[in-house]
Amino acid sequence: GLLPLDLAGKKEGADSGTEKKIGGESLTDATGRRERAHVKQITLTPNSQQTLNVIYVPSFDENLPVLKAQRLQSRSFKLLFGCSLVDVAHEGGEDSVITDPMDKNNDQHFSNTLQLVQRCTAQVCTSYIGLLNKMVNLGDCNIDTIKKSVVQVVNMSDLPTEVEVHYNTKILRFRQVRFSLSARQSLNIQFDFIPSKLNPDYRKEVTFVNLKNPTDEQYLTIRANNIDRNGITLHN
Repeated sequence: GLLPLDLAGKKEGADSGTEKKIGGESLTDATGRRERAHVKQITLTPNSQQTLNVIYVPSFDENLPVLKAQRLQSRSFKLLFGCSLVDVAHEGGEDSVITDPMDKNNDQHFSNTLQLVQRCTAQVCTSYIGLLNKMVNLGDCNIDTIKKSVVQVVNMSDLPTEVEVHYNTKILRFRQVRFSLSARQSLNIQFDFIPSKLNPDYRKEVTFVNLKNPTDEQYLTIRANNIDRNGITLHN
């Protein structure tokens, strides 16, 4: 007959939590947090097979020190497979009933069901980026004259990440507003500054957003003394 297969995902920790039962009960992980388990049911015909893609999204451990969280840590989780046989109803007979393979109270549990546990491990870390300098002072900058500079962005974690640069001004122009960083890689990001009016104390904040960890934002302050050595403002 057909084989309905119920899959329940469960995380593992240093201490055992409660196992998932079919129907969507929540799990308790090693840190005491309640998490929703996922159940997927598929039907296999005899002598058939199906490939399952598993996506593992580890939870953020806010108690882990940043320096340790940046390094790869081994975490484990389980895939629970529950399989039950379906009797093919004879012509004109009553419909067959599919038993719950995860229900241990079912009288037929040990006669027509099978449970398998696949233990899995993954290497995970929390993504963090950093800026070598939090402030760039461009000094004296002539109006309508390009001043070039760079800022060094560092991937402080053991996995690759992507970064976006956010700013709201027309007189700054970054050569790259989105870029990738390999594990532990640093990259010099060039930018141009073209002042348009006098300002002896120009300041602008630029935000670097870690797309692998949206809570991780780094801020760069750009300062300059915008002057007019060529008398452009007088002619205008």
